[in-house]
Amino acid sequence: MRSSLSLLLPLLPPSSSPRELTPTPPAPADALHLTHLSHLILDASHLDSKKRSLVDLPEARADLFKLLGTKTVMDRLREGKMKIVVF
Repeated sequence: MRSSLSLLLPLLPPSSSPRELTPTPPAPADALHLTHLSHLILDASHLDSKKRSLVDLPEARADLFKLLGTKTVMDRLREGKMKIVVF
């Protein structure tokens, strides 16, 4: 049986070897960080095929309240640095 590395080698360009490959640089640390979020926009008017909104869907509701309950979001709301927009 061939190793997984030998299976990947044909996919690499001929001039490169596994040791020459460098990982992609990471994204900036605060690129998608909540500390820069000024508005959280929630579309509660959208209904799915079963006529359920964002708050009616159990999966979405749990994730929404989990996000709203994070320390970063709560602190930003208290400090007035972030607003929640619901339409």
